[in-house]
Amino acid sequence: MKKILGNKNNITLLAIIMLLVILAFSGCGASNDESSDNAVEPSTSTNVGDEFESTIGTFSDVVSWSDADQYVGEYVTVEGPVVSTYYAESSNGSPTFLDVGGDYSSAERFTVVIWEEDRDNFSSAPEDMYAGETIKVSGTVEMYKGSPEIEITSPDDIEIK
Repeated sequence: MKKILGNKNNITLLAIIMLLVILAFSGCGASNDESSDNAVEPSTSTNVGDEFESTIGTFSDVVSWSDADQYVGEYVTVEGPVVSTYYAESSNGSPTFLDVGGDYSSAERFTVVIWEEDRDNFSSAPEDMYAGETIKVSGTVEMYKGSPEIEITSPDDIEIK
């Protein structure tokens, strides 16, 4: 032992190893029960009022339809008036379009897209249900031909204000 401790390099190496061992075991004291006390539980309650409850979560921060292009790739709630609607029954995928803030011919618009496969999730034809209404819609904003849009699959993703 004296021979091992006699060399300065060995003492330094031993001190580093001991320090690493202490650091490695210092974080092992917390049990799973302690760390789960700080976990955030997902909301399952239905909120009424300014907050919008969707199947994914609650959103109280609402983005104007005219600012939606600033949130591309983000999951947000967008609000605005439905100016025109169109069910493109003969187009590929038979989409329903809800044009918000401006009609289809306007470059200044936000569009909600509902595909044919999801139309049965709505109690009536979405192009009739939301025409002329001010809506809040939650989803991921994407750009299509220069205009922001959100694709939705359920009435849980859209609310008439």
